[in-house]
Amino acid sequence: MTGTFNPQLWLEAFEAVGGWYVVDCDQRLCVGWALEGFSFPAHLEAIRLFKEVQTDQEKGLLLKAHLLALQRIPA
Repeated sequence: MTGTFNPQLWLEAFEAVGGWYVVDCDQRLCVGWALEGFSFPAHLEAIRLFKEVQTDQEKGLLLKAHLLALQRIPA
């Protein structure tokens, strides 16, 4: 496992540059970023962050687990 990847910090950085996510009813993770309202450098950073979790399976799984945990509604 990658000991330095923090999914919460990744998510904060991704959201800061227009990133968003959806966890669907089948627990599939969908991510994207806003095309309007953010600068071109922000757009490039969103792409870089996306590729980070897309190309590293461990990071992607950590992010998905983190987002699923955020979706849990306490009983």
